[in-house]
Order: sequence, then C-alpha cells, then structure tokens
Amino acid sequence: MKTSRVVIFGLATLFALMLSGCSQKIETGPWSKSVDVTSYMMSFKKASSIRLVASGIYNGITVQFDQLSWRCNVAEQGKGGHFDELCLKYGDTKRPHQIQIRLDGGDYPQSPCANADAYTSIAVSSTVAWDAKHPAGVSLNDLMWISSWSYSPYIRSGYTLTEPRVQSYKKLNEVTALDLMMLGGNDDIQGIDSEICRLLFAQAPAASGIYPITVTLTTDEGEVFSASTEVTFTK
Repeated sequence: MKTSRVVIFGLATLFALMLSGCSQKIETGPWSKSVDVTSYMMSFKKASSIRLVASGIYNGITVQFDQLSWRCNVAEQGKGGHFDELCLKYGDTKRPHQIQIRLDGGDYPQSPCANADAYTSIAVSSTVAWDAKHPAGVSLNDLMWISSWSYSPYIRSGYTLTEPRVQSYKKLNEVTALDLMMLGGNDDIQGIDSEICRLLFAQAPAASGIYPITVTLTTDEGEVFSASTEVTFTK
C-alpha cells in the first residue's frame, strides 16, 4: 500500500504542475544553433608586418606576426570574401560538418586559425661576415634549419592525418613553396600565439660578437616582409 500511495501522489503532483505551468517561465529552446560548414579552418589572419625575436634557448630566431592587416572567419563562408578565397586556395572545401553558434550573440569560432599567406621563400642574411664562405650580405640559408607548424599537410591529405597541425623540421635551403604554406597560425582566439616559424643556426659564426640578422619572407603574390634583429654569439 505504501508504494501505491507514492505513485498516486506523484501522478497527482505532475497533473497539478501541468495545469499551473503557465505561471513558471520554462526555457523551450537550446542555447545554440547548428551551422553547416565545409572547411576545417575556422579563421585566417593576414600580416601587415613581421618581427624577429632572438632566443638563446634554442639558438635561433622566432619569426612572428607583428601587426595584422585583417582577419576573416567562417561567418563569412559563402559570401565570396577572403575566407572563401583562402579555403579554395588551400583546398579546404571538402570537410562538411556542423559547428555550434550561441544564440545570445556569441561570436563564431576563431580556432583553428591559419596564416593567410603562402610563402615562396625565406631568406636569412647578416650584415657582418659569418665566416670565410659567408661574407656580409650573403645568404645564410645553408646554415639554417626551419621549424614550423602548418595545417596544410592535413588538408592536402584529405583530412586523414592523425594530427591536423603538423610540425616540420628541415634545412632552410631545402624547403619548397609547398613547405611554406599556412605557416604558423594558432588555436588562440586572441592571437596571443603569434609565431610563424623558428629559424635555427646549425653553425656558429667564425668569431664571437654581435651579428645583425635580417629575415625576408616573400609570398606567392609577390609581397615582401622583412625584419632585423641582433644575435650575440660567444665562444
């Protein structure tokens, strides 16, 4: 009998709540909506200038975004702007899926984010002679390694690689334009991670001292970015 009374009370309570439901505001919709997209990338950022940061930790230079010219994101998909152009350029058009957008005015996702530029070359030089084979102004590319991250290999694989952001480590004088696509970028909405790539010295100069280093990046559209810094070497 005890069990029966509980069931009857429960049904009665439910019926009463149904009758008085209009007196209590109940959320009837979800907090987000689904949006269909066809790209893996959620945004791109375009540099207007670069900067160099010398580091003794890994014996090299970090090439970073300095100022941004513009950013674009997946909210612009299908509108024929920068985002569509870049997705088409990098072949990122065949990964249909859904993303969640907040209904309270929240922004579209910003990550993963990639560098809008594709570089055809990276050149390193010093205004001070490095050694007998590398006088002032001569390319130091044969003495450098480049460490970088890119989403391009993942996209070119048809989205089949295990990790979408792929690290590369090569001699700078052996890289091709394919290696220099979509360098850097980040997964941070605020763009705090501003690294494009790292350039590592494989060989120290013949003499100790301060060496002014210039790095020049050239894009596939002929745009040139250049920056300089000083690196100190001691024996």
